[in-house]
Amino acid sequence: MSPEIMEKTKNAAAILGMISTLFSIVAFVSAKPVLAVVGLVLVLVAVITVFLGNLRDTLLAILTLAVAGIAAYLWLNTGSISGVVYEDVDGNSRQDWWETPIPRVKLILSGKDYRPREEWTDVEGRFAFEAVPLGPYSLKLTNVPEISIGGRLKLGGESVHIGLRPTPTPSPTPTPTYTSTPFSPTPTPTPTPQPTATATPSPTVTPTDTPTPTPAPTNTATPTRKPTNTPTPACLISEPADGNENLGYENEVGVTCSDVPDSLYIWILVYSHPDSIYYPQSAPVGSGSGQYRETAYLGTETEGIGSQFNIIVALADEAANTVLQSAATNYTGWPDLPDGVEEKARITVRRGQ
Repeated sequence: MSPEIMEKTKNAAAILGMISTLFSIVAFVSAKPVLAVVGLVLVLVAVITVFLGNLRDTLLAILTLAVAGIAAYLWLNTGSISGVVYEDVDGNSRQDWWETPIPRVKLILSGKDYRPREEWTDVEGRFAFEAVPLGPYSLKLTNVPEISIGGRLKLGGESVHIGLRPTPTPSPTPTPTYTSTPFSPTPTPTPTPQPTATATPSPTVTPTDTPTPTPAPTNTATPTRKPTNTPTPACLISEPADGNENLGYENEVGVTCSDVPDSLYIWILVYSHPDSIYYPQSAPVGSGSGQYRETAYLGTETEGIGSQFNIIVALADEAANTVLQSAATNYTGWPDLPDGVEEKARITVRRGQ
């Protein structure tokens, strides 16, 4: 290669290096690791071209960087999904030391453009899926005992804890027993004879017109029954603050509820403005009045940054609680709250990171 052509090549490589540097910075700030790696590869190619000044060495360096770039791409875009399946007896979505793992549970991992894979839990309830491309997945459990699923799945290289709670068996309603009472007729009272008055003659008196007094009406007050006031359940979100503009993917939510019957379950839901869907979070935080804490997830680890969300506290009856638990397990939601769910508190936040 002539010196003139080589000089022009170096100048073009220098310009490419500056553009690629700017591209890499923008991709890194925008949380696009793959594009950032591509930009860095182009920067290195430009640097080698400028300093080597030799076509054969430049081509060899480009080939080496291409292989390294492919390896980096595969490393950045694969992960593992592992965790444990256990019996969540107290329903707190966390494995305590006394809660036993569940072996021989079959798990099926599936996702878009990804052929389903199967794994089984070992004697300690543990499982692992290795070399999984990054992206959204669903995890289905089969061969599970007669217990319902709770907890929240965290995919993409994080640990997955799946808590299983015993399904409550409804108590049979007792059949009322009717005892017959014999009917006794009421005796008819015998009338008592009234004495007969005997008229006694009296002297004749000239009658005088005497006005008859009119009796004054008597006002009888009718007692009024006071209505019984049933307190209205109320809930308050104490944390995070309404209007927070810089929340992350996982956020601790503090809730205080009062006058809530024990028959109602307290749920935290997230309304996603990007897709206009209500998503129930993990499991009910409790039932009845009290102070509770739970984690709310805004979007996914890589999606939803900069978007607006609503964190909602709602009360659910028994039937609605079952529907919410199924949706939380399968990562599904609704454009409107299902029947039996009553919203009690709502704040508006934005995910900033």
